[in-house]
Amino acid sequence: MSSKYKLEYIWLDGYEPSPNLRSKTKIVDFEPKKAEDCPIWGFDGSSTQQAEGHDSDCMLHPVALYPDSGRRNGFLVMCEVHLPKDKGPHPSNTRALISDNDNGLWLGFEQDDLAHWADIFVEEGYFSPDDAERLAERAKNLGLGLRMHVDQMQDSGGAALAARLGAATADHLEFTSESGIAALAEAGVVPVLLPGSVLGLGKNRYPNARAMIEAGLPVVVATDFNPGSSPCPSLPTTLSLACTMMGMTPEEALTSATVNAAYSLGLGHEVGSIEEGKRADFVIHDAEDWRETLVYSGRDTASEVYVAGNRVL
Repeated sequence: MSSKYKLEYIWLDGYEPSPNLRSKTKIVDFEPKKAEDCPIWGFDGSSTQQAEGHDSDCMLHPVALYPDSGRRNGFLVMCEVHLPKDKGPHPSNTRALISDNDNGLWLGFEQDDLAHWADIFVEEGYFSPDDAERLAERAKNLGLGLRMHVDQMQDSGGAALAARLGAATADHLEFTSESGIAALAEAGVVPVLLPGSVLGLGKNRYPNARAMIEAGLPVVVATDFNPGSSPCPSLPTTLSLACTMMGMTPEEALTSATVNAAYSLGLGHEVGSIEEGKRADFVIHDAEDWRETLVYSGRDTASEVYVAGNRVL
């Protein structure tokens, strides 16, 4: 009796602004060695926002093959979506827009075509403003949004550059000047402040959150958790720093890490606040006053965590 092999075809659907992973299993009687061994397979695109009901055929073209450690004789088949009858890539297939004719410029894609943003680090010794111009244009051509890491070590005009390039966010901003803040406000660039990295690097120059708030900017605060410069995974501790070191009120700090953060990612209509129609992601805390969750640094008050209405902790 010949062995059967389970090929899990995986692709991105056509939902906007954030596509979802889709998959279905194909059973074959041979062991594939490479993506080209896996047959092209059709599916009904009307259920994935990739076709109309009267003309719903879409085709899955395998582009990468990996062992599936969770199933015997299983493989994960990463796919691009194409139109039927060899009509080329589907409009939702942004991966197909990547060209090798890039004049030596490369962009990294985490988890193969699951990236939605390009993040450009503009500092001395990293990318220059000229590099940022090229990267921003390339990102735009690939359909990626733009986020920028600027003015962390010195005021290099990074905030104004982020404003001119139309970035969605500008991160760090420890040395951003008043004119840089004004440029962010005029262009509608969201500032993402990372006080944990200031602490982690042993520095004492924190972003001027108060000036940004007074300029009408919807400040976001995040951990920037990483082993090199911000080895603190605790969002409550980070928000405590926002209050004590950047002069934010507890209300401003909570807003910065929830609804402001969601809107900065283009997800404000889905998550970030407890409202009718949004996903029920929330945390129940063991505290007498909600402000204890922010100002009591080092104390974990979370007792229950819910994602999409389901308790996960």
